[in-house]
Amino acid sequence: MFHRNLLLLALVALLVTDSAFGQQREADRGSRDRSAIAVADLQRNIRDARKLLSDINDRELRERLELLLSRAALIAEDLGEPLTNSSRGGQKLPVSDADFAKLLKNLKDQSFDEQKAEFVKSFVAGRPLNCEQAAEILKTFSFDDGRIASAVILYPSLVDPANFFEALKVFSFESTRKQVMDAVRKK
Repeated sequence: MFHRNLLLLALVALLVTDSAFGQQREADRGSRDRSAIAVADLQRNIRDARKLLSDINDRELRERLELLLSRAALIAEDLGEPLTNSSRGGQKLPVSDADFAKLLKNLKDQSFDEQKAEFVKSFVAGRPLNCEQAAEILKTFSFDDGRIASAVILYPSLVDPANFFEALKVFSFESTRKQVMDAVRKK
């Protein structure tokens, strides 16, 4: 059983890296059509790998693999966005340290998580942030409910979405990280 799980993990890693590197090589050659096909293949490989996860009985291993696949899916989505001219952040820079300090101070002035979540929706959403700034915002919440909702709201405005896993470190449980990744993927 262990060897089968290890083989599955190696297969997933091979599928993800092969497709991602193949997509990058094609982009370097200037072939948008081939790049779009490579991204679509990568996304298809990720979906197929997810189907194989149901055969793994080890819950912890299954959750870790799901998180890796979710990260790969987000990267594939980011790779595909420039090909469809709908870039999520392009070359934007995050808000300045001074502006972020003001935002964070005002957020911390909110007494309850519900007020903090509303503040994030009203004043923070849509501002270009990096993952480090997003993590600082998420740390202000006392409970995971508000933290989860805010992470999902913040994700689209991140200037470095490939580093979102850094912001996810704020969550104590792998299952909660998976819940955020699933919600982000659905949006």
